Amino acid sequence: LARLDNIKDSNSIEGLFLRITSKLVLEMSYIFAELDQKDKAITNLLVILKNNPSMELESLILSNLAKLYIDEKELGKAKDAIIKCLPLIKRLEDYEGLEYINYLNAKLYVLEDNYLMAKTQYQELFKERVELEPSFLGIGNEYLKLLLDLKEYELMFGFINKYRSSYLSSNDIYNKKLFLEHNLLALVSNNMQYKNSFYSLIMQIMNLDQEIRKSENILFHNINEDDKYLEVNAKLNEAIIKIEKTIHLTKILFEKEDIRSSLISFFTELNKYTSFDSSLLVIFSETSFDKLPDFLRNKDRIKSYNYKKERLYERWLTYTDLEHTVLEKMMMENQTIIASDVEAVNYETILQGPSYQAMKISGLVAVPLYFHDDLFASVIFKDSSSKMMENENIMLLKLGASLLTYYLTAYFQKENEEFQSNVLNLAIESLQEGMFYLDLAKDQMIINDALQKFLNVHNPILARSEYKKLISPKHLQDYEIAYKNIHKLEAKEILYSLQIKDQEYLVKENLRPYISSEGKLVTFVGTITKLEEASKLKVADFKTTVNNQTDFQNKLKLEEDKLKDLEYKFTVIAFRITNLDKFTYQQDLHNYLVEEMH
Repeated sequence: LARLDNIKDSNSIEGLFLRITSKLVLEMSYIFAELDQKDKAITNLLVILKNNPSMELESLILSNLAKLYIDEKELGKAKDAIIKCLPLIKRLEDYEGLEYINYLNAKLYVLEDNYLMAKTQYQELFKERVELEPSFLGIGNEYLKLLLDLKEYELMFGFINKYRSSYLSSNDIYNKKLFLEHNLLALVSNNMQYKNSFYSLIMQIMNLDQEIRKSENILFHNINEDDKYLEVNAKLNEAIIKIEKTIHLTKILFEKEDIRSSLISFFTELNKYTSFDSSLLVIFSETSFDKLPDFLRNKDRIKSYNYKKERLYERWLTYTDLEHTVLEKMMMENQTIIASDVEAVNYETILQGPSYQAMKISGLVAVPLYFHDDLFASVIFKDSSSKMMENENIMLLKLGASLLTYYLTAYFQKENEEFQSNVLNLAIESLQEGMFYLDLAKDQMIINDALQKFLNVHNPILARSEYKKLISPKHLQDYEIAYKNIHKLEAKEILYSLQIKDQEYLVKENLRPYISSEGKLVTFVGTITKLEEASKLKVADFKTTVNNQTDFQNKLKLEEDKLKDLEYKFTVIAFRITNLDKFTYQQDLHNYLVEEMH
């Protein structure tokens, strides 16, 4: 069960729910196994397998299933579980898991009466062990039982002498007693003089002991089974209530207008049923959410929000501040880092202040936050209470971190949308003449207020046939040719003259298709820009200007002066007129004006 806590889970709410549920079901399967209800334990484990567990959890479940099938003498199913489990263990490089599979194989060999292979497998398990950890005391007794049946007394005494101190110093009374019984049987069995009389008597005592233990267990199970169920259900209900409360924090996050108020309310509420002294939210990058140019950002600055005692402190950090911290390890391993008090002292604190050892913390939990598989932030919880490292507390903190992910992504995207909306509105307001959307299906234009005013129309919907009546006849053919190829979905730039109230305006129409994320055309967006130098002239005045050489020279001189002005050049560049340096300004402008005049 402890190995389950090291499994890397997804940061989605669905992933955390699945892991929490799997853990509860796994705990119940162990309880059923302890109550000798192996069938119910197997059913619970199979439920987890059907819910697409992670590779680590799947290997853990399969090894547990194999053990239960062996206990139930279902050797075929046990072998099948082991065969499925082995490739997973090798891919995970799980040496502890591989050792457990070797132990299960030894038990299988015993059940198949292949004692030689069973003995070899057991010997492999104990070959490198100087002393036995508690989990191996029972396995050692199984090995002694096998050696006793095989009459391998020399190997028995070697094992007994090697690990005697491990058994006698253990608090496991059952395995200690069993070890002493095997020791006594080995001594008696090896002494032919007393073997027959003593061996028979000892076996009778041991059999009676097993019968007594069995009857006591049945009584114990009958008395405690209901209590166990009540305990499990109580824990389950308590966990569900806490999960529901954590999920309801989403409402608190989105109730506030600003991020500070949201974070204070969120951490304050979360702290009511989870254990942590303080939390630190570190945001590495917001560039995944907005379209601000890179030169507007200081890439080495990291925003952080430190919550402590219902207060929130904002601080700017640099990446050098993260060196040798738990965040550096989290970024390297790309997974949640859970550090006990002993492990935490190996990390430097992120914020200036006393060390973790001086603070006497009980543990740290650093949870990464992802947006489209990119790490953009992390939240670190710290606590001096022992409750910090409890499995349930860690799960709830992870769930809270997942809710923060959804809030932050929504918040940053909203900020981005507002920014882009402001920029767009500013750009639209800067257009003297205005913009329009083109409805191809109805062959009409939806125009904004500014364009209505410029065109002297009083309706936001303008049929294109009506708009074409405003276009100067000399440019109408060019306009029609440009629109004839509109289905190519290419950006277009069209120059033509509009005749409005006996005045002629030279305008530039920019038309761009708007394509949805599915690759479908939504609409065309267009802008109308008046070209100042040739605009707002009465037709008669325009003809007079053509024949006025002095005015022509003055206009040309004005444009030449503009092009020599650096501020003007950079203004042009800012509006994305590219490759400007490749043109011969004077000659190009001269040719254009001459063409328009004639």
